[in-house]
Amino acid sequence: MFSHPAWLPAGSSPASASSAVARYDARQHAALARFVSAHLRGQLTQSVSIGRRRTQRGLLLAHWHCSFIALAGPLVGYRWE
Repeated sequence: MFSHPAWLPAGSSPASASSAVARYDARQHAALARFVSAHLRGQLTQSVSIGRRRTQRGLLLAHWHCSFIALAGPLVGYRWE
């Protein structure tokens, strides 16, 4: 049971979150391509860890989903009346 279940569909749409991440990646890649030549780009991005980036994005998406679940106001337990 939730006190405001209307928040649940907004948080359960991974398409919007993953499309936002894809747009961010495309903008970041385009900015780097304008700033740095192609043969230097590989040397400059050697220290970028793909695993850390995926972990960071996974945690960000988990935070996104948990925030909308919290906004929905889960009703857990029982109430004395």
